Amino acid sequence: MKINSNEEEEFKQYKKELNEIIFDIENKTENYVENIINNQKRVILYNDNGIIKYNCDFEIGNFDGFGKLYENKELKYEGFFKKGLYLGKGILYKRNKKIYEGYFKNNKYDGIGIEYLLNGKRRRKALYSDGEICNQCNGIIYNEKNEEIYNGLLVNGIPKEGKSLIIYIDEEYILYKGDFKSFKYDGKGILYYKYSNQIKFNGIFKEDNFVKGQLYNIKGYKEYDGEFKNNKYEGIGMLYYENSNKIYSKGTFKGGEIINGLLYDIDGKKIYEGEIRNNIPKEGNNLKLYKINGYLIYEGDIFDYSYHGNGKIYEGGNLIFDGILNKGNKVKGILYHNNIKKYDGEFKNGAYHGFGKLYILDDENNNYLYYEGYFVNMEISGKGIKYYKNGSKKIEGEFTDIFTYNGIYYNPYGQIVLKGKMSHKLPFNIDQPLYNDNGYLIYNDKDYEKKVFQIDCKLNSFNYSNISRVILISKGIPGKTTIYSRIKNNIFSETRFGTYGFDKESLFYKYNEEIFKMVICDTSGPERFKYISIKECKKNDIIIFVFNLAEPDTIDESFLADVKEECGSNKNLIYLLGNKLDIAMEKYQEEYRKKAKILIDNGAIDKYFEVSAKTGEGFEEFSKILKIDAANYSKFSNGKKKKNIYYHYYEKASYDLCSSRFKTLNKYIYY
Repeated sequence: MKINSNEEEEFKQYKKELNEIIFDIENKTENYVENIINNQKRVILYNDNGIIKYNCDFEIGNFDGFGKLYENKELKYEGFFKKGLYLGKGILYKRNKKIYEGYFKNNKYDGIGIEYLLNGKRRRKALYSDGEICNQCNGIIYNEKNEEIYNGLLVNGIPKEGKSLIIYIDEEYILYKGDFKSFKYDGKGILYYKYSNQIKFNGIFKEDNFVKGQLYNIKGYKEYDGEFKNNKYEGIGMLYYENSNKIYSKGTFKGGEIINGLLYDIDGKKIYEGEIRNNIPKEGNNLKLYKINGYLIYEGDIFDYSYHGNGKIYEGGNLIFDGILNKGNKVKGILYHNNIKKYDGEFKNGAYHGFGKLYILDDENNNYLYYEGYFVNMEISGKGIKYYKNGSKKIEGEFTDIFTYNGIYYNPYGQIVLKGKMSHKLPFNIDQPLYNDNGYLIYNDKDYEKKVFQIDCKLNSFNYSNISRVILISKGIPGKTTIYSRIKNNIFSETRFGTYGFDKESLFYKYNEEIFKMVICDTSGPERFKYISIKECKKNDIIIFVFNLAEPDTIDESFLADVKEECGSNKNLIYLLGNKLDIAMEKYQEEYRKKAKILIDNGAIDKYFEVSAKTGEGFEEFSKILKIDAANYSKFSNGKKKKNIYYHYYEKASYDLCSSRFKTLNKYIYY
């Protein structure tokens, strides 16, 4: 594999002549200088800062012959060019250090060559083709002392066999150092993370697989020390806490999991010894279990490899449940969200079921008891009491759902206002004042004696004029509940709990000198509630599909199609509403606007808006249009005019979204 001696002398002579020319002219200020050597033109080109970029033979508009190429003040290549490309003998540099010397073709290694480390030591000599080492060829591998340690067949750069050989990824980073057999890692060796020189595994290999040794993470901390099978933990070993070198578990492993042994807490104290499955002990009382990252995940009793008995469940270091469990399922206890009590009561299959207390956050993020009574599969159903924010009773009776009940209605001062059946916050026989959960008077017949209140109703059903129904739906979690809060109160509540099932509120407003009521329904976003939301859509006049502007591909066209099909011939209005305008990327916005235009043209949606629930941006125009459309739909239902009736109205109960202080984005609203 020696380089031809004549070529070597020719190469050295060209280098000598070229260096002499640079010395003679490097102080000159011309953009280029021409000299004649061996009847060829020699050209030196400078960049705008006076730095040499090329020093080369020149012919017919291309570098042709022997020369030097510079990049960012550093020598990149010296050798032969042909029509501007490396061709023939040459040297490639990196940071002014030689990394390859040999033959080139079309700017790529091609022929016999030697690769070097940045420290100047040789690493490999072999035959190259099209920039890569040949699939099979003879070659030489050198050690860190620049000594030849292997001379023989290479397959994709891997030696057939040998001891303590070194394989590099490039001129800087080691890939493997150790023994080989049949072109595979076999025997003692050290495997490194790519492009880091950080050890990944140190131990014994068999046919490229780990057999026994220490596994490290990219930061240099031990992950596991022990035996392996098919590169999974199997046999005797020790697992370590993340980034700590402290033992997490020790014993017998199978398929990557410990099955028998010891568990330790983050301080190194033994917490359990015995059989283990999925990192859960077989049984024990008052045990503490931790995740590999050191977070506490459970504290309590365990039976048959499950949380069973009294226990506390943690997530991300925060308590999320404290109570009684049966084979991992919640039975009775307190559920928390962001360390705030959310529910206290009985469960069935993970859902609120039986007697319990439901807590919610008010607009100032204060937690208060909202309901106390019976639940069926996450829904309020049965005997119960709803409370005002101040803790006094609001409604006591038998609930069909959160909006339908038969019982007693109290004012915030504990006085009975109404008795009987009520639905959607309106009793069958309204001639008394009503209040919202904050204790504000919604309307009072005594204040409006001159107004006539008429109602046409049947048992458990209503047909009111000037009432419209709006539903918010989504797939996933695009911030739909914050839209709901912004529509209701024109505020942003970042810590509000997500919606489970349905949440409804009424909004009163004036339009064309009339009073209108808009019933707004918020729905659950998770996939398991998708078809429940779709079924509810046809009951509503306006359907608002909320998606996330800040992420790509969050409009589910199949979901929209299902909604359209469910609504059938109903003349529902469908809005497409993009949220998170304050953090939206322009490239996503443009894609969504194009898609919205197509959906409108195809009749899949009626209108498109872009808003930010957090800042209120775009809400002034959106809420104005929503109110107008809702008012029009309250007058007409499937093309038929409704009966006119009057509503009692009290100013404190209304939230006039048309007075929003944020600027509009008219150009992003399509009709």
